[in-house]
Amino acid sequence: MLALGVVLSACGSSSPSASGTTTTTTSSSSSSISSLGSLASTAQTSTYQAVYSYQSGGTTHTITFSQSPPKFSFLQSGGSLVLNDGTNSYYCGTNKKCVSTTSGNPLEGLVGLFNGKTFQATATAYSVASAILSRLGVSLSYTTSSYGGQPSNCVTVSKSSQTATWCVTTGGVLSYWSGGGSTFTLTSYTSSPPASAFTLPAGYTTVTIPSAG
Repeated sequence: MLALGVVLSACGSSSPSASGTTTTTTSSSSSSISSLGSLASTAQTSTYQAVYSYQSGGTTHTITFSQSPPKFSFLQSGGSLVLNDGTNSYYCGTNKKCVSTTSGNPLEGLVGLFNGKTFQATATAYSVASAILSRLGVSLSYTTSSYGGQPSNCVTVSKSSQTATWCVTTGGVLSYWSGGGSTFTLTSYTSSPPASAFTLPAGYTTVTIPSAG
C-alpha cells in the first residue's frame, strides 16, 4: 500500500515514451502485476551496466548504473559518483572528492530503483490489495515496449488524472519510469560491465574524515 501510494502521490500526467513499439492491454488482474514483480526480482543478483537519460525540470542528465553484486556504481553526468567496490562505499561530489565507509549501504534505495527491487515492492503491494484499490478507482494498464534495445514489460498505474509508468526488461532491469513530470529512459545496456566501473576513476581522491575524539 505504502509503495503504491508513494508512486501515485508523486505522479503527474505521463505515458510511455515513443521510443519503443507499444502494445496496450487494460486489466486490473493481480496476477499480471504479480508476474511483473517476479520478473523485477531477477535483476537484483544480475551483473550488468545500464545507461539512462534522466529528464526533470527541463534538464537532462546521463546516469550510468553498473552492478556486479555486491559491487555497484552510480555515475551521473557532472561527476557525482556513488560506488561500492565490494568492501568500501565511496560518495563523491562533482569536485571528485570522495568520502568512504565500510558500514552498510545508506543508498540501498537508490540501487533498488535500478535493479527492480523498488518496483517489486510496489507490485507486491498492489497484488495484495488489488480488490481494495480497484474499488478506490486505481486501475492498471499493461504494455510492451523496447528501450535501449531491450524488450520491456510496462505497467501504468492510474487514478483520476494521475498516472505513473514503470517498465522492466525481460531481465528485470528498470528500462523506463515516469511520474511527476520526470522520466528515466534506458538508452543502452550490457551484461558485461567493465571492471573499471567498480573502481574510483582517475582524478577522484578520497578525503579522510577525522575520527571522533
